[in-house]
Amino acid sequence: MLEQINDFFGRVFSFLQAHPKYGLPVAILLAGIYLLGLIRNWKWTLLPGSTSDCTALWIELFGEKAVRIGKGVVAVLLIVCLFYLFLKL
Repeated sequence: MLEQINDFFGRVFSFLQAHPKYGLPVAILLAGIYLLGLIRNWKWTLLPGSTSDCTALWIELFGEKAVRIGKGVVAVLLIVCLFYLFLKL
């Protein structure tokens, strides 16, 4: 079962790499969901991803609200860049 799932997502990612015009809207949607999560204060948006993720340190230094604002700005910039690439392809 796990092998079938891996095979399916492998084919999906291969298709999206070969046809970025279809992959960019998916990336815009995912970045939009992340931005919505930051705005709505969903807890998963600030969970540290790994030991190299400095989210916990940033929260200690600047506070949760400042980190949300900073990550929100980065998410908006990402969406703008992805939308620009979508229009150029």
